[in-house]
Amino acid sequence: IARAVDQVGGRAAADELALLAPGGQLISFGALSGQPLSLDPGSLIFGQTVVKGFWGAKRIEEIGADHRGQLIGELIDLAARGLLRLDIEAAYSLESAADAAVATETPGRAAKIALRAQPA
Repeated sequence: IARAVDQVGGRAAADELALLAPGGQLISFGALSGQPLSLDPGSLIFGQTVVKGFWGAKRIEEIGADHRGQLIGELIDLAARGLLRLDIEAAYSLESAADAAVATETPGRAAKIALRAQPA
C-alpha cells in the first residue's frame, strides 16, 4: 500500500501506518476519534514512511477559481451519477444548527452531519 488516508486519528493511524509499503505516505485530515495520532516510531523509521497533513480549505485557497469550478463540477457530476457516496448520518433543521454543530464535533460518527432546508 503506497498511501493511506486517515480521518480517525488515535490508534487507527498507527494501524494504517503499519500496512504501508516502504516509503509509503500516511495522509491525515481528521480526528473523528477525538484522540491525537498515536504512531509507532519503528514503522516510521524502518519503513521510511511520511506522515502528511491535509486541510481542504487551505488547498482550495491555493488553486485558481477556474480549477476550483472544474473540480466542483466533477464532484457534482459524480454524486449525481451515484458514483460518489455522500452518506449523511443526521440532518438538522436550520433552527437546530447549534445541535448540528455539536454533532459534527462528536467522535465516532459514521457519516456527515447536514443542515436541511425547510419545505416550501
